[in-house]
Amino acid sequence: MAHTPGPWKVADRFYILMDDDVACEVAKVCDENIDEDSLGQCDADARLIAAAPELLRELKFAVSVLQDNHIARGVAAALAAIRSAEGRSD
Repeated sequence: MAHTPGPWKVADRFYILMDDDVACEVAKVCDENIDEDSLGQCDADARLIAAAPELLRELKFAVSVLQDNHIARGVAAALAAIRSAEGRSD
């Protein structure tokens, strides 16, 4: 299964949305009734989740560079991270 295409953006501190004209909620990070002490962590989590499509794209680029330079261990680790991010087990 493929993920919702990026880029994604944080909206109203609690939601991750597609960054285009289509109203598509990707994720709800925190409950609106979260306590004040947890808002910083909620914000950080939202930023990290919203960055996921870009992080995946850049990791795939890094793999291609590493493969070109024959750095097998780095490639294997990066490919494992990509498979995990994409929910694949192959």
